[in-house]
Amino acid sequence: MVAFFRDELHVVDLKWISPFRPESIVELGGNCSIAQGVDQIARWESRDAPDDPDPTEGGEGFEKSTEFDHPVWILQYDEERWIDPGHAVSYVTDQRLATRVGTWNARLMIVHDEEIRTTDGTLAVNEENTRKLGQFLITLTRRLSTT
Repeated sequence: MVAFFRDELHVVDLKWISPFRPESIVELGGNCSIAQGVDQIARWESRDAPDDPDPTEGGEGFEKSTEFDHPVWILQYDEERWIDPGHAVSYVTDQRLATRVGTWNARLMIVHDEEIRTTDGTLAVNEENTRKLGQFLITLTRRLSTT
């Protein structure tokens, strides 16, 4: 996951946060986070869920996308966060993607804000990066569903 964010999205200063090592085998489920400095910028989670066909697992507001070779549900929203009550507000865009391959549900959450640094500035919330994120989630989930 760190390699994808570094190589495809060009995010810098990354670290892996997980109780598992990157090369660990995922059997029933797993999760990990990516941080830049001290801030979590992404979280991936997946689980073998033969009896739960909803990849959003009850999440509201997701829209099914047909832009991929496999269904991906996407939720994007802006959230106000008060820096100093009554004085300053910052806006954070959360982007959540979900897919199901075989019996596996997988979700990827990205927190976009001015703090996510790339080699070209800040990480853009755009169609190109959303396509990259969606395809990454599909590819990763396909690997899990064939093990």
